[in-house]
Amino acid sequence: MKLRNFVLTILVLSAAVSLNAASGVLTYIEGNVTLETSEGAQGYAEIGDAVNVGDTLYTAKDSLAEISLQGGSTVTIEAGSVFNMDEVAAPEIETRKRSVFRVVLGAVSFKFRNIADEPEVGTNLTVCSVRGTDFTVYSAPDGASLTVVSDGLVEVTSGGASALLPAGSGVEAVAGLG
Repeated sequence: MKLRNFVLTILVLSAAVSLNAASGVLTYIEGNVTLETSEGAQGYAEIGDAVNVGDTLYTAKDSLAEISLQGGSTVTIEAGSVFNMDEVAAPEIETRKRSVFRVVLGAVSFKFRNIADEPEVGTNLTVCSVRGTDFTVYSAPDGASLTVVSDGLVEVTSGGASALLPAGSGVEAVAGLG
């Protein structure tokens, strides 16, 4: 059984390396997790499923999902959350795409290890510029959000104001207040 799990882990990690920067592979699932593809197809997510540009993950109560990205980065989607992976044209080079991860609802933790390919992370009210870091974004049903940094630096922008957050700090953005 241990050999089978080891082989499965190697296959999953190999798949993660072959995907582009805006894609990942589900490497851990606990409970009920739904994957909605960019084409609108929905189904229960399974370990080894690719999560691509335009895809959305929904975690049920008491559920959890983890996505492995290139370079050893991970995204953990907590229970009762909605998370979307997307991409937009990079402003500096219009032919290049930049990854954009959206925390639509709930809590999502990020551990980025490859500074060159770190995506923009956002909610309805905030945009987080990442700088080699571990942090969690909480997004409430009313649109309010909280960003808490465990390690590294995150610049959070909301309503035209921005804050550079070091490890051990956080900032809340409230609808109508920024």
